[in-house]
Amino acid sequence: MKKTIYNLFLLLALLSFSFVAFAQKSEYIPNIYLHGFTGTNVTGEADVVAPLFSNTSNNLLFAYAHGQYSHEKPAWANGSWTGSFGFGYRQIMSLFGYSSALGAYVLGEYSKTPDDHKVWLVSPGIESLGRTYDFRLNGYIPVSKHDWTTTKWADEAGNYDYISFQGHRMFDAKFVYHEQAGIGGDAEVGRRIFKCHGVLVKGYLDGYYFHMKNNGDILGGGGRVTIQPNSY
Repeated sequence: MKKTIYNLFLLLALLSFSFVAFAQKSEYIPNIYLHGFTGTNVTGEADVVAPLFSNTSNNLLFAYAHGQYSHEKPAWANGSWTGSFGFGYRQIMSLFGYSSALGAYVLGEYSKTPDDHKVWLVSPGIESLGRTYDFRLNGYIPVSKHDWTTTKWADEAGNYDYISFQGHRMFDAKFVYHEQAGIGGDAEVGRRIFKCHGVLVKGYLDGYYFHMKNNGDILGGGGRVTIQPNSY
């Protein structure tokens, strides 16, 4: 599975470079975005936005696909992945005095958890994209089984602190894992920092929250900076 995912991201990277190098100006050329994150886990993501229909009224119907793979640090984890696909609509109009592309979309998402469970989610969202300000708001709603309880011996989870021996007998602790996919959402706000020689630099702040019925709620936030070498 890992080799397949790595090959997929390599292919998407080559495709994205091909679009930049060879594509002529066209409103129907797909946009491909690649992301990488590292820390406790290592994660790779790819997004594809493919225009389906547009007209002279600045309306756009598009298809959206997303893929993600994470290599998890715990010894018992097998890595998690997510695939989603859906449709969206954008229209260019004025918002608070700024020209923006206002959009709405809905995705179907299928995920495998680190403990090998599968779950379906529906993910609606809205967005506003402009030269100065960007805004996104997404929701995540589980629509299949999304609550599991499993047991593992501590050594199977990579924890050997509980192993002891008495004669010819070995003792270990048993862990109970409660894995969930909770309802939640995330939001992101971005603002133009500066533009120089056609290069646009924007900064973003984001936050997320997920309610877990049988575990502690998940919440957090982050930030990022984007560098766009071409104006739009």
